[in-house]
Amino acid sequence: MEEDKIKIMKYALDKFFREGFYKVTMDQLAAELRMSKKTIYKYFPSKEFLVQETVEFMKGYISASIIKIIDSNDNAVVKIVALVKVITDLWMNVKEKMLVELERHYPKIWQGIDEFRVMMMNRNLSKLFEQGKKEGLIKDYPSEIVRTVFMGAVRAVVNPDFFVNNQLSLNNAVEMTFEIMLNGLLTEKGKEIFFESKSGIDQ
Repeated sequence: MEEDKIKIMKYALDKFFREGFYKVTMDQLAAELRMSKKTIYKYFPSKEFLVQETVEFMKGYISASIIKIIDSNDNAVVKIVALVKVITDLWMNVKEKMLVELERHYPKIWQGIDEFRVMMMNRNLSKLFEQGKKEGLIKDYPSEIVRTVFMGAVRAVVNPDFFVNNQLSLNNAVEMTFEIMLNGLLTEKGKEIFFESKSGIDQ
């Protein structure tokens, strides 16, 4: 991938995260990047295409991070803590209005994000829960039920409608959702490891 294209995507993604999608213009990006509009339009013929490409760039980063964690030799709880950290670090500087604007102005792109997270959860959660049960860290509930409950919670909370009606930051909402879910899922041994691992990250 060409250097200018990556530079544009990284800068645009950060700006979208901080300011939302709607008000950011291609003219602004060109001026702030000190690039000609011709250069930006060479790679991104429209703002919608730029939004789509930055979202795909973000998906690639998330997917690679998740695969690295899942394939590690850590126990299931340490993996869960690492996954939560990847998600919360990513969303730490995201304004909630970004999700609202994305759903409102780019519904197909938002649908793609939802389909991506469902696919990633379907692909990885059952594997993680089965590992945790074998290690005695996760209670012996059917993985299909646990996966479905987790997916439902994440899709309900990390959702534009939720932030329109609730005064919570995206980062805090994600962290609290996982903590509530894990409190009912982990064994006592699993909880000890979870809070130890979480404390180590928070320090």
